[in-house]
Amino acid sequence: SGLEDTFAQSLHGYALERGNERAPDCAHCHGSHRILASSDPSSPTHKVRLPNTCAECHGQAGLLTDDLVRLPQSFQQYALSVHGRGTEKGVAAAASCADCHSVHDLKGAVDPASRINPRNVASTCGQCHPDIQLQYDRSIHGRALQAGVTDSPTCTNCHGEHLILSPDDPEAATCGARQAVETCGECHNDPLLISKYGLQDGVVGSYMDSYHGWASRRGCDIAASCVDCHSAHQVLPAEDSTSTISARNVVSTCQGCHEGADAAFAASYNHVTASMAGNPVNRIIRDIYLWAIALIIGGMVLHNLVILNYFMIKRRRDQEGTGATVPRFNRSEVFQHLVLTVGFVVLVISGFALRFPEAWWVEGLAALGMSETLRGDIHRAAGVLLILTSVYHAWYVLATRRGRKELQA
Repeated sequence: SGLEDTFAQSLHGYALERGNERAPDCAHCHGSHRILASSDPSSPTHKVRLPNTCAECHGQAGLLTDDLVRLPQSFQQYALSVHGRGTEKGVAAAASCADCHSVHDLKGAVDPASRINPRNVASTCGQCHPDIQLQYDRSIHGRALQAGVTDSPTCTNCHGEHLILSPDDPEAATCGARQAVETCGECHNDPLLISKYGLQDGVVGSYMDSYHGWASRRGCDIAASCVDCHSAHQVLPAEDSTSTISARNVVSTCQGCHEGADAAFAASYNHVTASMAGNPVNRIIRDIYLWAIALIIGGMVLHNLVILNYFMIKRRRDQEGTGATVPRFNRSEVFQHLVLTVGFVVLVISGFALRFPEAWWVEGLAALGMSETLRGDIHRAAGVLLILTSVYHAWYVLATRRGRKELQA
């Protein structure tokens, strides 16, 4: 019959014909005598029960071919996925094994007629996600794949084959905090692919060294990730007028997070301007910042050593004579030093918390409730405090008698 011929041409039928004892026949899936229709909730081939039926071979023990090649333990990953959790709860709409691999005509991914062949994966997923399939088909990834560029990603390259998780799950490869390096970076940070297809180099590095990248590494869900600018599925180059980063759309893309963004704002940030190599201004600012840190901290250390030495000498002279002592700082000066110290320390801690999000002490602060929004507010508040203190100190040393005396000392 036609069903027998279909099964015979499948992977299972081929393995059975070769004499592989591990290959399933009809009874393995449907049972020997009490055979029920797949629409019957009690049937082992019912959509909700099918994963457990397939797991008899594709389960934890793994599956060996007749050449003793070990195949993936797909059931464990499927069970943890959004699809597997859905079928476990009895959600009939959740994708089951047959939805992706077909019922009897199971074929390997290298077979052009297979549902899981890279060129067919989008249409397979499109059975349940038709709108997303249309977006992917219009994208540069979908166009490239249909043009025969097999290096171009399809659904499973980004979402995984069986362990498909929600983008809101921190463990998902499509989670915002992991996209740049683990998902998009899989191709866009690969020197071979960059050279082979003439892709823009350094996009992952420039993103990760930007505020967006630093904040996303802290798990911040408000920081822009790759899909916020390029979209999740309809990814298109800037030359395409319908692209989210084209000249006519990039402003509205930025406005998705920055309501007041205009053309100048949109032009101020891209992968070239964000990189040290592509934007010499960034490199100059970085060098100035490093020198400023060295000079300010070095000057502070030298300043404190001079004062310490002065007081040590003065203390010794006072002990040797009977001269009267004079307070080093009055209340205003003590207050200025205190505010300066607190503001500087808070700036350092809150700034380094953004720059080094994986540090143990930063993770500790996050556990105590310091979100990216709170960290940013604290950093800005400390900056304002430091500026106000500096302005007050300038006024103090220029406009007060005590200040002018200290400046001359």
